[in-house]
Amino acid sequence: MAVQKLYPRATVKRIVKSHTRKALTKNADILIFLDYMLFMQELMREASIQGRKRGDKGITARTVRRVTERAVSHADYTSRGRYASSRDRQIMALFRGST
Repeated sequence: MAVQKLYPRATVKRIVKSHTRKALTKNADILIFLDYMLFMQELMREASIQGRKRGDKGITARTVRRVTERAVSHADYTSRGRYASSRDRQIMALFRGST
């Protein structure tokens, strides 16, 4: 039985390379994917909390959008209008490309 992959490495590398126009080191895509997954986990946790506060039974698209806007505006605020690092820019580009 073959081992199932979590994500297509070539696809992640291609997406990041198209946004940055730079080559990636050997395992940079793994770190980008893990950062992306941590971001998504935090986003869903915050959306769940906000949804419960509003009385929703589950996570709604509206709640996710509100939490995402807050997270993106916070990232812009903390870095004075720019992303704090190229890694943050890559993660946000991946996220924006998936919506």
